[in-house]
Amino acid sequence: MDIKTIKPFIILFTFLISTAALNADNLKSGKIGISGLFDLGRADGDPSALICADLEYGFFEHFSAGAGWTYVDGYAVQEKGMNLFIKGYAFGSPADIFTQAGIQICKNGSHPDYFYTLKAGVEWQTPWYVFIAADAAAMFDSRATSYIGGFALGMRF
Repeated sequence: MDIKTIKPFIILFTFLISTAALNADNLKSGKIGISGLFDLGRADGDPSALICADLEYGFFEHFSAGAGWTYVDGYAVQEKGMNLFIKGYAFGSPADIFTQAGIQICKNGSHPDYFYTLKAGVEWQTPWYVFIAADAAAMFDSRATSYIGGFALGMRF
């Protein structure tokens, strides 16, 4: 291996260490975050998607909860509604892994439809309050299970 091969990894490692030093205190605890999410996948051969605009609050460094607007395109369904979720973080550091459980409540005629999501992913909090996340998820409803994945972009104040 020559220096040209490992140079990008050295730069990335240095950048992650420097952001850890800048964000050492209260990354999520007591902060409000806004984010946009886009996940895409398949359910029984049918394309599925989950699009959300969320507001979350960090109760502790390792736990947050939130709510927002959602659009669900699942197996034979396309609906808008409300997204409610809880999220747990492993390390409480700028580069972190998370798990999330959520419910999407959508109105379908006279009765509500419920969709449930379980997610796992990675999130990186920049020193400029912006965070970027990538996730993989399973979305369940009474008709099918969708396996989706995507990204989120947000900001914490």
